[in-house]
Amino acid sequence: MEMAKSSGNQMDILFEGMPPNPKVEFMIRTKLAKVTDMCPDNSFIQTKVKDLGSRFAVEILVRHVLGQFLAYSEERTLGESVNLSAAQMYEQIKAWRETRYLEPEKTAGSLKVLIVDDDPISVKMIQSILGQSGCETVVVDNGQDAVDELFEHAYDLIVLDWMMPSMNGLQTIRMLDETADLSATGIQNKKVPVLIFSASPRSQIVFPKSKTFRKIGYLQKTSTYDSIRKTTDQFLENLRKMKEQTNLN
Repeated sequence: MEMAKSSGNQMDILFEGMPPNPKVEFMIRTKLAKVTDMCPDNSFIQTKVKDLGSRFAVEILVRHVLGQFLAYSEERTLGESVNLSAAQMYEQIKAWRETRYLEPEKTAGSLKVLIVDDDPISVKMIQSILGQSGCETVVVDNGQDAVDELFEHAYDLIVLDWMMPSMNGLQTIRMLDETADLSATGIQNKKVPVLIFSASPRSQIVFPKSKTFRKIGYLQKTSTYDSIRKTTDQFLENLRKMKEQTNLN
């Protein structure tokens, strides 16, 4: 079986025609199947993809595979990169699979979180993290729906993607601020915490002055699952303490 002539050709096959969001798992399987035709030992990842059965876990594995391949393309074949990445990711994926079906434990300190993000993979990841921390989550995929949701319902935290079509994060905050006085939930002047969850560099995100919302932190989408979870858990712990203190007063 003929191998690819260069690492560049292999990468072209992986990236050719990739849609930005929809049908992610189907796209990954299709592209990797093409690579398998040129790199027989890459069939390992085909089995791994079917076994994982999860867009989020597949995305983790593929990101690491591509990272390894780019870093070592001069020294390793794509198949070798796949095997190395899969070995390194095994424990992380296993741990995530063992917890993804757990029902979140609802407690008196449970937080209600609105996730505003148009990327289904990112939503799956942050929703899993929040759910395992006992949070109740609601998801909308655009700024206008976020405005409508906050008009009717109160939330303890907003997780907001900064780059979205039609209405980005900045425009969403401004629209929410403008309509806060009309809200039926009494969020006016409550300084509802907002956690930015974006692939954009922190330096490119300028949070506007707001009477109703306050930025409490930033999560980089390209960070590892463990890093995002650790940082998110710290934010949630602080929010719970503040909520408990408010309830006492």
